[in-house]
Order: sequence, then C-alpha cells, then structure tokens
Amino acid sequence: FFIDRDNKFLELAFTFTFSDAMGPFLKDKLETLLRICYEFGCYFNLQPVEDDFSLSVFSKIYFAGLNYYALKETMRDFTECLESLKNLFKLE
Repeated sequence: FFIDRDNKFLELAFTFTFSDAMGPFLKDKLETLLRICYEFGCYFNLQPVEDDFSLSVFSKIYFAGLNYYALKETMRDFTECLESLKNLFKLE
C-alpha cells in the first residue's frame, strides 16, 4: 500500500519476480498480461533487476472517490487481476 497525500490517492501494489531465464516466457505472455490488467483497471511495470525480472502490478483509488464501496470494488478488481495473472503464469 502507498498513500500519496500530495496527489491524494491510495495505491495498491503487488510484485512478481521471475528469473532472467523466464524472459522469453514473459515476452510471450505480454499481450495477455496487458489485456488482463486493462480488464481490471490495473497497470504494471516490468523491469530487469540484477539477474531477475520484476513485474509490479498496481491499482489506484483517489481520495475523492474513496468510500467503502469504491475501496471494496477496487480491492476485488485488484485481487481478481492478480489471480488471473497467477493463472496465466501457472503459479500456485
């Protein structure tokens, strides 16, 4: 969780880490990854870190829309996005 008081939003983040050898696998899954994130209103960052790849998935909710129902829906979408990505990567 990250709270940005200046820009008035709450950001949720989850990071997957893959070995460098998984690069071709990630490249092959990139289009589906984009579709899944778009479907659930999330965005991601993929970057090399030493001998690994770091894939961080984010969701954001602004304070102006921060209420119980909006937070509940955002959390549901974020969780479903992560579950879909776990299935895509065949993770348990």
